[in-house]
Formats: sequence, structure tokens, C-alpha cells
Amino acid sequence: MRLWFLPFYFICLLWLKWRAKSLYKGVKVKNKPYDKNRAYHLVRRICQYTKFLYKFKIEVQGLKNIPDKKMCLITPNHQSNFDPILMILAMPKKTYPAFIAKEELLKDWKVNSFLKIIYSFPLNRQSLRQSLEIINASTEHMIKNKSPLIIFPEGTRSKSKEMGEFKPGAFKPAFISTAPIIPVTIVNSIDITSNIHKRMINNSFSKKMKPTIKIIFHTPVKYDNFHHKNTTSVAEEVKKIIGKSI
Repeated sequence: MRLWFLPFYFICLLWLKWRAKSLYKGVKVKNKPYDKNRAYHLVRRICQYTKFLYKFKIEVQGLKNIPDKKMCLITPNHQSNFDPILMILAMPKKTYPAFIAKEELLKDWKVNSFLKIIYSFPLNRQSLRQSLEIINASTEHMIKNKSPLIIFPEGTRSKSKEMGEFKPGAFKPAFISTAPIIPVTIVNSIDITSNIHKRMINNSFSKKMKPTIKIIFHTPVKYDNFHHKNTTSVAEEVKKIIGKSI
């Protein structure tokens, strides 16, 4: 971690939060048109600052597998809190992915303002009814905007390099919309924080300890290849695809 960068990062965070709040207020209160380019630009900037602060590199493979201006369900594994940031940084700039995120994030002051200005759908994991409503709403958004929808099928961080159970319900948007599923393997995002702890203990911030996070977009699983199956079997198949690259 670049400790000298912390004060600047904190100032940038507050400044970008203020801009995000202004954008949100303009749309919700003053009925101004929503500017998705501006919104996603703000979010990408804070993600880039975070990447610089925590000193990690990103290698992206398989971007050609993301269809241009077409709907798709993107399903990454989930190791750490950095995974949504990694996905935003990995996606092509002219794509505007929607996220299904846990509802608790709206109470986190560090990220709530940014979640409100991009396409995000807060999921209450304790309410089956609300979960179904969010799945339907996010699917409708994906169909209407012909854009990617990102959901982490594990539902929570594994906090290790071992994957947790993939929730079958995470794949319902693909069945409803007929969108292809794009499995995504995030490799070693758990190393971002563990690497920091090691460097702090050893008082070492050398480039040799700078972790490289790989993000692999696999070949899409087309609707014709899974429509006759159930969500449980599809969840297992996608998990196997992702697991081969971890």
C-alpha cells in the first residue's frame, strides 16, 4: 500500500462522493436527464485510485467474449471486496454493466454514493420475495438496455481461493431473457489484502510483492446449450468452467 497516497486518496474519495451525490440529486430531485457516461466515469476513477493505492496489477483475458451492445449475464467467482472494482476496471469503457449487489453495501459510506449512480440492484438476501423482485427488475433492465448484468453466484465472498456454493437463483436472468452466460474467473484477488499485510509486517513495498490479478472472460454459454436444463445443473457447470482457471 502506498501510505503516502492515503491523504490524497481520502480527499479524492470525498470529492468524487460529492460529485456522485450531486449527480444523484440532479436526477432524483431536479429531474435532470441521467448521464451514464459521467456516472460510470466517476466510478471508474475511484476504482483506478484504489488500484494505485493498493498496488496491484490486472491482466484481462477474453474480452472478445463480451458481446458488443448485447445482453449477457456475467458470473464471476467472488474472493474479496475488491472483486466489483476489478470487474469495473476490466470491462470495456463503453459498456455500462449493471450489478446485483447485497443490500448492506448501501449502508457503507465508502461505496453507497457510487452504487446509486450506476445501474445497481440491491438484494436483500434474507427476503425471498424481494430477491425475486430484484432478479426480475435486473433482468428487465438487461433486456431493455441490451447490456451486461453482473452477479456473483456465490452470493458472498469465499475469502479464499476455494469457491463456495453457486446459488442456482443467480442464473435465472439468463433463463428469463435467453441471454448467454459468460463465466468469469478472478484469480488471486484475495492476495491484494494478504499481500499488504505481508509487506507491512516485513516493511517491504517492493515491486516483487505487487500482486497480479487475472480476470478471464470465458467463452459464452449460449441459451441453446442450457435452456433445457435446470438452474442447479447450470450453476454446477459454470462453477466447473470457472474453477479450471483458478
